[in-house]
Amino acid sequence: MATEGWPGAGSGLVGDAHREVLGRLVERFERIRAGDTTVARTIVLSGASGVGKSRIVREFYRHLQEAQPAPGYWPLLPEDDARQGHGSEVDPFPLRKVLGPETNGFVWSAGAFPSFTWWTFECGRTQGGGLRDTVAESRPVLELHLLPAMRSKAAGLGVGKKALGHMDALIARLREAGTEDAVEGVNQAITALGGAAVPGLGLLLDWTSRGIRAAGKASEVRALEWSDVSFGGMAEQSRRSVAEEFADLVLATAHPAVPALVIVEDAHQIDASVRTFLERMSTRAADRPTMVITTACPGGERNNSTYREWRTWETQYKNMEVCEVPDLAAESLVTLLRRSAPKTLDGDAHAVVARYPNPLALKLVLGLDSVKRAIRRNNGALPLDAVDLSGLPKTFKELYDKRIAELPPRVREAVIAAKGTLPTSAPTGPYAPGVVGAAAEHALEVPGKETAAGLADAVDDGLSSAVGGWHQFREALLAEVLAERVDPTDRAELQEATRRELRRHIAAARGDRYFLNRSSAFDVQVALWLTQLVDETPETVDDAVALITVAATLHDTYQYKSAATLLQKAIPQLPTDHPDTLAWRNNLAYAYRAAGDLSRAIPLFEATLTDSIRVLGPDHPSTLASRNNLAATYRAAGDLGRAIPLFEATLADSIRVLGPDHANTLASRNNLASAYQAAGDIGRAIPLLEAVLADRVRVIGADHHDTLTSRNNLAGAYRAAGDLGRAIPLFEATLTDRTRVLGPDHPDTLASRNNLAGAYRAAGDLSRAIPLFEATLTDSIRVLGPDHPNTL
Repeated sequence: MATEGWPGAGSGLVGDAHREVLGRLVERFERIRAGDTTVARTIVLSGASGVGKSRIVREFYRHLQEAQPAPGYWPLLPEDDARQGHGSEVDPFPLRKVLGPETNGFVWSAGAFPSFTWWTFECGRTQGGGLRDTVAESRPVLELHLLPAMRSKAAGLGVGKKALGHMDALIARLREAGTEDAVEGVNQAITALGGAAVPGLGLLLDWTSRGIRAAGKASEVRALEWSDVSFGGMAEQSRRSVAEEFADLVLATAHPAVPALVIVEDAHQIDASVRTFLERMSTRAADRPTMVITTACPGGERNNSTYREWRTWETQYKNMEVCEVPDLAAESLVTLLRRSAPKTLDGDAHAVVARYPNPLALKLVLGLDSVKRAIRRNNGALPLDAVDLSGLPKTFKELYDKRIAELPPRVREAVIAAKGTLPTSAPTGPYAPGVVGAAAEHALEVPGKETAAGLADAVDDGLSSAVGGWHQFREALLAEVLAERVDPTDRAELQEATRRELRRHIAAARGDRYFLNRSSAFDVQVALWLTQLVDETPETVDDAVALITVAATLHDTYQYKSAATLLQKAIPQLPTDHPDTLAWRNNLAYAYRAAGDLSRAIPLFEATLTDSIRVLGPDHPSTLASRNNLAATYRAAGDLGRAIPLFEATLADSIRVLGPDHANTLASRNNLASAYQAAGDIGRAIPLLEAVLADRVRVIGADHHDTLTSRNNLAGAYRAAGDLGRAIPLFEATLTDRTRVLGPDHPDTLASRNNLAGAYRAAGDLSRAIPLFEATLTDSIRVLGPDHPNTL
């Protein structure tokens, strides 16, 4: 039973059982924040749809929001306004699936920094037929809150006022800067703080720098990969997914002064990206407090193998607790009813809640026009003789349909039109109001401005959310009901009109080139929408550019097989000798190689290099990149007889054309050293690796990811040469720095521990090797999973 002063008291929740769940969350959070590593980090709130799981999470957010120091970083959520009399308790739609503040319009007040972080994922809305994943779609949230969280951590670590003041000045400028300037400003701020003072900042610098390269600029394309091969046993740098990088960055911000909270709505619908993210977040470290809260329907593991496997994984390591969220008792439901109809007699109230024992269903009924009129006419009461309960819809689907039927015609027609423009693989969107308006005007002869205005009203009504010029329906059931209201003929005409509108946008955005600027989130989303609508089969050049843009995004997130599938379909639509076509052919070959398909990678790299020499010339940077990539592929195939001479020639030409300090030149030197070592020529590999390391320290800094990789590679070469006197201290120093920069659970840090243990073993020092191997195995199982290749 809740008492005064207890976390659930005054929360606005009805029912002691729900308040007790809230109290359990608060108690667990306080233990984790205090450094308790014995308790599970993940709590699953399990209960039927509409029972109040999301409301409990929102109340937990409110509890933390009210406790934050002034000036507060995190804003109120909508239901807090409602409790203060600024909204209505009747209509549940505006609050459905709202578990945190929207990124759109988020106000970062001067001098306000978070005392906790709040990362949300809505699994029920991200369904993109394999072309989208939940974590990648949450990148805007990361970009919004990462730097302030890192600033809070810096303050918690006692970083000097001068460095913090410099960072604050940069942050103030970032609020007014454009995207590219903002990212560069983040890097300046990180550099100002210094990696030694704030562990994890090196990881953030690497991520933001690569973000600029991945995005590209309007005048160029990042389509030529310069493979930077690393080696040294288990420490070979593997491509990691966005989910792994996102998790590492969130963990890098976590600190007792700024604990990290991860909220997953509809976890029973998680995809592989969320599973990967959550497994990386399962670490129990006193100095990096993290807590995961998920909502899920009972039995969800029967229908989603990814969710089932994740629960099995978490349970195996005793890191999950399931908290059942019970149905509300009749008296609690009556309390809920009386918030809308306070003068309802007991008998009438109990009759209503007996028919609608689910809180969401009850709220939906109380929000129906006929019911609201009855309450008004009876001065705040809901008498049974004023409404026909048996005539009211009962199931969620029927209630949603009734709600849509009661919308103003402009809003109803607008959301139905929006649904008609969407592919089946993305049932909830997102969709752009301007595109929907143009499509509706052409297909349905409805003024585009009227449709766009209706979609704006739909956001106000809570049917959809809006972020960055894009709208998305709140949940899949709503989209399903809308789909049944779309006339099949209208749908065909709407989708054809949408394809024309999207092609027109892409044609204008690309100009005379064959790529889109991927720093424009709007252009990328347009490309994804068109790709889904053409069923991945391009009919026009603009369709091909859409596929290429999506493929490039998949390529950046290391989904090589999916990227290759799209590139295979798109490239034949492009002019054969155009530089952009050569670039995409290079990327297709790279995707083949990364996916392990060397039989297709090598011939395509060879043909692309021949054409690059003919079209661009032998000294063009793109031609040099093609030569490097072909050499690396020969090496991957074990053909060192062709790889080494090509690496040597490419390095000589890179020094001459690009200069000795260019990143690609340094990568080329590293790759040649790798080939020498693979051929057993340690005498030539070591001096080259020593030179690469010295130059990388000088050019990009001692804590840069590539520099740490070079140090690991050099240590591995020393060990291969039998020079343990130099290998072991370098392995030890690399492990120390990777732990500081990347964190103790980063895969590269685990690899460094494994390599150091191997060096100890080679030196006969089993007293140090065995405990380190044992600890590394334990942590690898926990962080990477028991079946990961490095764990095995």
